[in-house]
Amino acid sequence: MGEIWPSTWLKAANVLRDSTENYITPQALQDILIAQEIDSNQQPILTQWLHDLGDILYFQDKNELEDIVILKPQWVSEYISQVLESEDVINSGGILTREEMKKLWHDLTPTMRETK
Repeated sequence: MGEIWPSTWLKAANVLRDSTENYITPQALQDILIAQEIDSNQQPILTQWLHDLGDILYFQDKNELEDIVILKPQWVSEYISQVLESEDVINSGGILTREEMKKLWHDLTPTMRETK
């Protein structure tokens, strides 16, 4: 983005990139940023930049998505690909039913499959 980041921001970004978790809560994100000495006033800026860069997915202004921070955007892409490649979805004119969602995303918790 043409900006020079403070070293604390780079450390925090690397901690998030190196995480083995696919997703975390906003509170866990805040805890990580605090541990990396990111000031609470800087946290929204850093998280927005990480989102804009594609390092994380965090829609903090969207009520239905604000409770999750995706640390591995590729992980989400893989689940979307399952829908796009599903013969049942294709044969139903592109409609993803709740039953098909449960079948395709059986390994996700119900709260991860459902929106608010």
